[in-house]
Amino acid sequence: MAHGPALQHVHQKKIKLSAKKESRLKDHYEMLMIIIAFLVPVAHIPQMYKIWYFKDASGISIISWSSFIIFSFFWLFYGIIHKEKPLIIMYIFLIIIQSIILAGGFLYAS
Repeated sequence: MAHGPALQHVHQKKIKLSAKKESRLKDHYEMLMIIIAFLVPVAHIPQMYKIWYFKDASGISIISWSSFIIFSFFWLFYGIIHKEKPLIIMYIFLIIIQSIILAGGFLYAS
């Protein structure tokens, strides 16, 4: 039993190291999700550009883009309730860009 406290100390040290690795992984993943939160709305910009620059909304569905906006509001509220910064950032930008796309859809639909 002389090794009991020593083994317990080693086990506690492993748990602390594991928690530090998990914390670092979470921090890196959080940063990745914040970057993605900016990139997802950016992916919609070519569609927005096409509609507003060429004044052509043929090929987009008003119903689909309206649905995207409605669903984005639900995800935004989910992010607010759960205090998830990446979701809040992403869906605020998505709602703005989706609204611009939808407005162009109404103006320039053939």
